[in-house]
Amino acid sequence: MYFVEKSYSSSKKLDALCLVCGDKASGKHYGVQSCDGCRGFFKRSIRRSLDYVCKENGNCTVDVARRNQCQACRFRKCLEVKMNKDAVQHERAPRCYQYKRDSPEQLHLDEKAAYTPLTDYIDRSSSTTENVFETAARLLFMSVKWARNIPSFLQLPFRDQAILLEESWSELFILSASQWSLPLDPATLLVASGVTAENANSEKSAYISSQIRGFQDIINRYNSLRVDATEYACLKALVLFKSETRGLRDPIQTDTLQDQAQLMMHEYIFSHHPGNKARFGKLLLLLPALRTINARTIEDIFFRRTIGSIPIERLLCDMFKSS
Repeated sequence: MYFVEKSYSSSKKLDALCLVCGDKASGKHYGVQSCDGCRGFFKRSIRRSLDYVCKENGNCTVDVARRNQCQACRFRKCLEVKMNKDAVQHERAPRCYQYKRDSPEQLHLDEKAAYTPLTDYIDRSSSTTENVFETAARLLFMSVKWARNIPSFLQLPFRDQAILLEESWSELFILSASQWSLPLDPATLLVASGVTAENANSEKSAYISSQIRGFQDIINRYNSLRVDATEYACLKALVLFKSETRGLRDPIQTDTLQDQAQLMMHEYIFSHHPGNKARFGKLLLLLPALRTINARTIEDIFFRRTIGSIPIERLLCDMFKSS
């Protein structure tokens, strides 16, 4: 009996067709039986807020052979079969999850050594205004590489690793920019983000200017406290290991790692700054400020010139693999 029911269920699943293009469905995606191709197309369209225009007055045939010929009609068909936009917007999955995990050898480092930042990747004297964007890319890459050198991070599910990095990359970047004194020339950064003399008084330009000032203020506050390399490493660990991040498979272990980072920083400050009991609290109070700088604004200011229209998530995936 169980064999019959199982066989019937399997053949029924194989016979299911994509309601958008008629290809073999891989399952129910966003509330509708659909293939992986249409699932991915719908997800990209919603997440990137893409607008399509049909050249044939919206009368194109959408089937397996012609589904890629007109994106406008394909997207219209997705909506007609009731694919759920909200399901895409509330979904949380890493873009890097499509890549197979390599099997990195376990690093023979203790936890405290793992939080020590890599210091051989940049000569501060070379960080001039002219190559600030190249330096920014290197800082982002080394932030990813730093995380991938923490043994306990590698022990998390691969999906969780990718999600945590995608969630925290902008905060890690700001901390690295502060640690390595990334030069911030407001005029250069404004031009890089598309601000010109013609639109300098626009609402968008004012917002970008305020974000740059906020970025500078954060760096100044860290510099005023003379944060050292170990403290920066612990702060990075605190922003990396966020157990409240949506979509994690092992939030309990992530929370444990954040607690360990906090205890490590407390012990370090207690032993190296015994006369400054308020230092630990001051450093923790600086963390919320990192979230005031919008991640997309950082992407536009520091990375748009070097990566063009490529989404930052794709860049992170490449860095994630190569690190």
